[in-house]
Amino acid sequence: MLNDKKYTKGHFMGIGLAIGIPISIPVGLIFGNIGYGPLIGLAIGLTIGYLMEKSNNKNPILQSEQELKNQIKWAKISVVVGLMLFVILAATYFVMM
Repeated sequence: MLNDKKYTKGHFMGIGLAIGIPISIPVGLIFGNIGYGPLIGLAIGLTIGYLMEKSNNKNPILQSEQELKNQIKWAKISVVVGLMLFVILAATYFVMM
């Protein structure tokens, strides 16, 4: 175990994704389509994260109700900002054509 520390639930899933996606980008380049890399990396990263979570985080720290509300709020804000950027970029693209 990693120094018998307790981590929040899902901690190692994020680490697995951070490992899997960048490593698999060259795989997408080998296939001739860079879009395949992140897809393969997502599957690999989720598998790595799940296995790390099972072995190193047997008794995770659960989030409080307030932390969960804050996380949901920031996720909603991120989605809205992302959609706004997408619309702006799409409008710019079509205007420039």
